[in-house]
Amino acid sequence: MIQPNSHELAGHVPGRPPEAALRVVIVHDDLPSYRRALRLLVRVLGPEAGGPAVQPLPWRFSELGRRAWRERAWIDAEGADLFIVAPALGAGLPADMVDWLEISFERRRHQPAAVVWLESEDQVRDAGQENHRARLRRSAEAAGLNFLDRTEAGAVAPAGAR
Repeated sequence: MIQPNSHELAGHVPGRPPEAALRVVIVHDDLPSYRRALRLLVRVLGPEAGGPAVQPLPWRFSELGRRAWRERAWIDAEGADLFIVAPALGAGLPADMVDWLEISFERRRHQPAAVVWLESEDQVRDAGQENHRARLRRSAEAAGLNFLDRTEAGAVAPAGAR
């Protein structure tokens, strides 16, 4: 099993300034969902893939439920190049996380960025979860951000292509 760490992902390449790193806000529910997001980054943007240096910026749902942390996370989100939204297996995305993400997308309006909705093949989608995913897609697209819908074992594809 791949056990990526932030140093590998940060791509400490001699001669490449740290500010050139791709800033990735990972909004996740628990450690397994965070690891799914890291595996995606390693596969798609890791050193073997020839990708850029990456700076993961993890934020747990429970942290974003607290005002002080939410404010701090917006600082990371304002400079993000990529957002990965990773709910836990069998869990949905809490409504307050949808609200936080919508505000974050709006703050990035018309700046180059993308959003990846990441779930496992085993993820159970209920009507509420589908509504949240659709709402995030609309919010991202309204802000001029690309929205990609992905399952862990499937290929990253634009929303609606699955």
